[in-house]
Amino acid sequence: MVCLLGALLCLGGCGKSGSATDVMRAPVFPNPTDEEMLLKPGPASSDLILAGTTINVETLETIDSDTTPSGGFIPVVVIGDVKGRDAKVAIPSSTSGVVMIRTSTRSEGSSVLDIALYQLTIGDKSWLLNNGGVALATLQLKEEASQGAGHRSVHLGKRTLLHFSVSQAVQFKR
Repeated sequence: MVCLLGALLCLGGCGKSGSATDVMRAPVFPNPTDEEMLLKPGPASSDLILAGTTINVETLETIDSDTTPSGGFIPVVVIGDVKGRDAKVAIPSSTSGVVMIRTSTRSEGSSVLDIALYQLTIGDKSWLLNNGGVALATLQLKEEASQGAGHRSVHLGKRTLLHFSVSQAVQFKR
């Protein structure tokens, strides 16, 4: 204990006067979480994205058709700025969002995972990507068990890139 305290004092400056409490007050920097490592999105300047616009997102958790339940929500982050109709940024890169597992099924040797880009947080506002309950950006992924053991379920690892295309124009009223 005395050797450790002496080493700490020496790290604070050997030959200098100081107390053990001065050394102990040094700031502690915790390891950042995955969420804290994400960049903060910049401001959006457009308010409308057109039908057919692609929104690329990266999953922040693993999704598997065998273990992720239908109705579940998985956090995502937007990869790359999404431009609006006026060619200005509508959805900034690093915008946080959520995908919803619409259905996760297995039947007759195939697994199907139907997911929707459910929500995006742009600035300080949260936007649902639906129109009267109809999801505007969906993907359906399928695996055939007949292709081998690795194809038993649809499995998306953490940091999987997904490409959603919006089915109709989306207005962000700011």
